[in-house]
Amino acid sequence: MKDINRISEITPVGFNRVEIRWHRGELDRILLFFALFILPIQSLVGIIVLLYVSYKGWQEKDKEFQGKEPIIGLFLMLTISLIISTALAEEKREAIIGLVHFLPLFWVFLGVRRLVNDCQYLWCVILPFVVNSPLIAIIGVGEIIFHWKTPLLFYKFFGWRLTGEGTPTGRAASVFPYANSLALYLVISGIFAIALLLKNWYKKKIITPDIILLIVTVILDLYCLVLTQSRNGWILFFIAIIAFSVYRGWGIVIYMTTTAGVLTTWASFGQLPGQQIVRKIIPDFLWLRFSDQLYQNRPLEELRVSQWWYCLELIKSRPLFGWGLRNFSLLYEEKTGHYLGHPHNFFLMMMAETGIISTIMLLIVSGLVIMGGFVYLLRGKREKRDTDTIFFGLLMAFLSCSIYNLFDVSVFDVRLNIIAWILLAAIAGITHNTPFYYLRLKLLGDKNNSTPPVNDRKRHDNMANCHFHPNTQHP
Repeated sequence: MKDINRISEITPVGFNRVEIRWHRGELDRILLFFALFILPIQSLVGIIVLLYVSYKGWQEKDKEFQGKEPIIGLFLMLTISLIISTALAEEKREAIIGLVHFLPLFWVFLGVRRLVNDCQYLWCVILPFVVNSPLIAIIGVGEIIFHWKTPLLFYKFFGWRLTGEGTPTGRAASVFPYANSLALYLVISGIFAIALLLKNWYKKKIITPDIILLIVTVILDLYCLVLTQSRNGWILFFIAIIAFSVYRGWGIVIYMTTTAGVLTTWASFGQLPGQQIVRKIIPDFLWLRFSDQLYQNRPLEELRVSQWWYCLELIKSRPLFGWGLRNFSLLYEEKTGHYLGHPHNFFLMMMAETGIISTIMLLIVSGLVIMGGFVYLLRGKREKRDTDTIFFGLLMAFLSCSIYNLFDVSVFDVRLNIIAWILLAAIAGITHNTPFYYLRLKLLGDKNNSTPPVNDRKRHDNMANCHFHPNTQHP
């Protein structure tokens, strides 16, 4: 692809000066940045721009994505399996609507990974979260602390509203329909802000305006995360801190966070000796929320255990292709007389609604991409950490989405669903389908290619090339 001679420079928050070559692919990446930036605020505009960007991604003539691509074959088989499940669904109309949460995102994934095919392009995925999360956090704080409200016209234009009390009452939701959704977004943006903070600090070793802004971003995200009262979000942020500490070898931080986790658990569960003393150390809002004493006497049907047991019953009765997408709510209401939007576990829901076959195929696709990401990091251990900390943050962000879905379901929030697929697409694009290449060698007997392509060897054996732009000049 030919570059136009005109070169411009941009200096986004958290990055060193990055030269942007204005060619067709770079404009598409700027549009991807805009789509992710506007998505939480005005989702319709973000979706339209993202669909256009995905279409342009399919037009990218990247030699590394030409030829046989096993990942496309896996997505094709997954699509066929979902269609079969829909055809056999109990309520076919609901199942057809449910396909919208998956099939378009497969297409978006395959298009975006062609645009974000190197670490130098990660700015268009990471910066949108870091830039707009302070605004989203401030809105959430204002909703709970200052009881901000928005008029009905605001809801019709933007698709979200502030109630002045949060959703549910007393829990910050900001631009999202529910507090847990906001919590996941704040965890993702917080991880990216920490990754950029570490990169800049280890590069410059001095306090700069960029570092100050990133510290403020992390503090705002963390404060608003506390106001969501989301146990899932708190645990994910705690795990992220431990992961960064292990990755950096910060022994003191590991000891401190582990001690805090043990004390919080001690104060929250069971009837342990000395528990009352520990509860005087741990803030009340923490141990009261973890022990579920803030919301007592909930109906049995609302407990996650009840929902999960019913999912297992559905899986036993139709193990292969399930009952159809979006059918859980109807079946659960018919069984218990209590309506629930989802069973608070994405993987159990997928097995109950689409069957074990579709769920395993989806896990294979995402699992191979994540495996390639960790291989990519491990092969770059000898390189400077300020270059791969960003990619590590990307892996942690997607894994946070995965862990979140063990106790909740994010697929029904279109913004969180899109974000998860974009994160996975970025990982797949940067790792260049390395695990799929070896899978083809083993399963399809491709004996003519016994070694990885030259480009793959370069990218995996020389992590020094993993900068945000090959022409980056550091002051």
